[in-house]
Amino acid sequence: MIRDTSLGMVHQKPVEFKTPTGGIFIGNYEHKNIYVSLTLERAIIYACDNKYGSEILEYCINLFKFLKQDDVNFSLPAELNLFKIENYIIKEHKSILIEIDEINGNELETEFGKNGAEYLVDLKKVLPTLNERDFHLKLGYSNFRLLKPIEIERMKIYEVDFDGKVGTQDFEFTMTEIKPAHNNVYKK
Repeated sequence: MIRDTSLGMVHQKPVEFKTPTGGIFIGNYEHKNIYVSLTLERAIIYACDNKYGSEILEYCINLFKFLKQDDVNFSLPAELNLFKIENYIIKEHKSILIEIDEINGNELETEFGKNGAEYLVDLKKVLPTLNERDFHLKLGYSNFRLLKPIEIERMKIYEVDFDGKVGTQDFEFTMTEIKPAHNNVYKK
């Protein structure tokens, strides 16, 4: 599975996985867009599950650390290390969650390319027919690409502090809104 997800990231494309029950799960490994989630729970997972704030950056740093472990003299060639990856490893990172008010389906596309407005209409029809488990799964895995920038006035920005591991019983989080001090410069 790690090889498949790595290839998905390299080629920036979705990857199909067979589930233990024989079903198919499609994972999105495209990182060229900003993505939004319908539920706070899914947004918290994305905000807190990647130590460095980005799934692809997390994979790159972990690969770099793995290579360094094998060869302490390993270094990335300058033309590949444009962001000085070593600097990200030593810095303290905070999880951020951005809430967007009144987003329109026309501002979205599903992570697999379907029109956002059409998907949301279909979703509203199917949700009442689902049991509680499937209802939450469907909402949790309905993620979208933003098609255009969102005005800052429509955003609320939060710093997320958490304890425990995402997806476990001991996971707890708090959110503190970060408000603009002036000229859209944000401070806690």
